[in-house]
Amino acid sequence: MASGTLIFAAGGNTGNPFWPAWQPGVIAVGASREGRPTEYSVHFPDSRKPDIFAPESLMGTALAGWVRDPNHKGTSFSALYAAAVAALVWANYRNMSAAEVRRVLVPSSVGAALAGGGPVALDVQSALERMAGLKIRDLLETDDMEPMRLASESGVSTDLMTRALDQMVKQGTLETVADENGKLYWFPARIEARYAGVRAQTPGMERTLAQEALMHDARDVARRRGLSASDARVLWASDQLGTRILALASVYEHPEAETIDIVLDGIADSRSGFHAMVLANNIIATLTPNQQIELRNILESPQTKARIQDDNDRRTLASTILSKLL
Repeated sequence: MASGTLIFAAGGNTGNPFWPAWQPGVIAVGASREGRPTEYSVHFPDSRKPDIFAPESLMGTALAGWVRDPNHKGTSFSALYAAAVAALVWANYRNMSAAEVRRVLVPSSVGAALAGGGPVALDVQSALERMAGLKIRDLLETDDMEPMRLASESGVSTDLMTRALDQMVKQGTLETVADENGKLYWFPARIEARYAGVRAQTPGMERTLAQEALMHDARDVARRRGLSASDARVLWASDQLGTRILALASVYEHPEAETIDIVLDGIADSRSGFHAMVLANNIIATLTPNQQIELRNILESPQTKARIQDDNDRRTLASTILSKLL
């Protein structure tokens, strides 16, 4: 997983731990029948293995033609099924990380599900709905949208989009608003709303950590959406604070010459100064001599000094950047 790869392995057919499935990082796949583990595929709570359960046979599934005899049973076929579902999810949102795909496939503890007596087998439709939900939330970070626009921009089928939207509204993840064009969906926990709450906190380490976590999330959105340097410039032109934070996150992914002015503008803006300074500290090596001079002038300007004088973390960061400049 560290290299961005998901590794699936059969969980074994003897009711005992089985390698390499029990190796850390490997997704051990157990065999299920009618949604429950088979008698030969046992879950071990201490090791939390198998990580996931999937049908013991490919008979009756879309994968039946992949094997010589789809009637054969066992965790080898379960592992093949789980890997195929992962490929399907990844194909629908290609910039997801391996860890994100894994969370879509394994949304909760198998042990807890077993204790509750419910089905634990991997469900293709549920996995696709969770993938679609992530895609929808990422799109709603920058704008409220009606269903048809969401379907168009996401590339998700209308049926899958409808199921995902209904589920997220039911869970309270999304809310709906009405305007002259009809029903719009909006994401209350979007980066802009969260950042407004973080900015209201008293300056200090707790707020700094919260801001860093927020930028980490924004970078994940920028990566999954595949936002380019040109996208960053369009986002930066917005007056919405959350959209501008997403623009800075896009620059993290594409620290190109044409986006450096976004970083410099961000430092001069009191609303995004901290994130822009962190970004500047990370990309100093890519700056031209003239850009480094401009960065120094901004950091040493009376306006910037006055803005950060009561915030020790920002003063320290500014000093660190200045020490690295020509």
